Amino acid sequence: MPSIEVVLLTGRTRRQGVGLEAGKLSKIYHEATTQIRLDPSDLEKLKIEPGDIVEVTTKHGSVVLRAELAERASEGMGFIPYGPWANCVISGDTDSTGMPTMKGLKAIVTPTPDKQVLNLQELFDDMRKSVS
Repeated sequence: MPSIEVVLLTGRTRRQGVGLEAGKLSKIYHEATTQIRLDPSDLEKLKIEPGDIVEVTTKHGSVVLRAELAERASEGMGFIPYGPWANCVISGDTDSTGMPTMKGLKAIVTPTPDKQVLNLQELFDDMRKSVS
């Protein structure tokens, strides 16, 4: 399977905000926060279509997400909306600023058609296993 390296950005989106209002266990929140948005040329390099499953890996961890087409994209950039899934690939270290680095991380994106995006309970169960 091909892989690409991207500069990872995380941030708020309108749908993520609507999902927060609906609740973190809601379908809209899950759909809004379990994706990485990529440039069309990056989807092409990965030989995948929007909606296909990928694994995103940084030096801090990895997470399985749906790849989606970015509305305003730049080749080599990946965007994940804020949420528990984004937290899997960022560090909690704040370098004394009180805010972790959530933008500009180097990440590897790899198609993983044999995996599935975890729901919130499964994600937390998986996180607990990794720290015990």
